[in-house]
Amino acid sequence: MTGSFFFSKTVPVLETERLQLRGHRLEDFVQCAAMWADPLVIRYIGGKPLTEEESWTRFLRYVGHWSLGYATEAVGAVVEWGDARFQGAGTACIIAPDNLASIRVAQKCGYRQSQLATYKGHPTLMFVREPKSSL
Repeated sequence: MTGSFFFSKTVPVLETERLQLRGHRLEDFVQCAAMWADPLVIRYIGGKPLTEEESWTRFLRYVGHWSLGYATEAVGAVVEWGDARFQGAGTACIIAPDNLASIRVAQKCGYRQSQLATYKGHPTLMFVREPKSSL
């Protein structure tokens, strides 16, 4: 396998001034495993660092997804891409109530708190965003 191997050739490449969002590559796994083993990274998304084997399983599930870099810029690029391709479709996200950074990112990108829910036994906030054409 070469450095240009992608799990999916249909994943778009989205670019902003500072970011390039692309499909995961096999050589990304080492950094991915290190990320999922970091307690600061996972504190609001599971709370338990992953083993290398668990990281590999998660990495395999990334097929069809692309990596996120600078949060607001990345989410903004993805939302803009979605608005252009899925006209009329709203989106939703769930965020742990204590994850203030993610809440700010969601709000900056046009998401508004919809309801309090429970996810895997933990309180979770649901945010929704109306499609651009409806704003």
